[in-house]
Amino acid sequence: MPDRDEIIGLARSSFAFLQGRPAEVVDDFWLPTLVYPIGPVTVEVELDRGDQIVHVLIGRTVNGHRPPGYYRHDGRLMRVQFTDALDGGGEPDRAAARRVRAVADTSGPGATVAQIHEPAAILREMTDRLADDRRLFTD
Repeated sequence: MPDRDEIIGLARSSFAFLQGRPAEVVDDFWLPTLVYPIGPVTVEVELDRGDQIVHVLIGRTVNGHRPPGYYRHDGRLMRVQFTDALDGGGEPDRAAARRVRAVADTSGPGATVAQIHEPAAILREMTDRLADDRRLFTD
């Protein structure tokens, strides 16, 4: 696995298409997270160094920032895995979810790179649509 700074740099580069939006880095040593609020949703890229896996989460934006809690807060859904958000779309989205899951199931030296690149490539194609998607957080 690349070292911590290499992973963060790779993720920043892969998700650079989101850089025009306000971004923050939650700088936890074992779980650095890149956070990109995009209107009503927030994209979070968790770089889990302990489990050596990358998670992309879609959360509701709360007062212009990432949501509190984790999946739920005060009884409200706050975040979903990117793959779960894709599963709720049409067949092209479900096929994209399968590709992300297949990459997430890999391990070895190149796994982290693929786990960053694949969801970034998919998200790049649907960022504007995702920002307008009201079905994820309906309460």
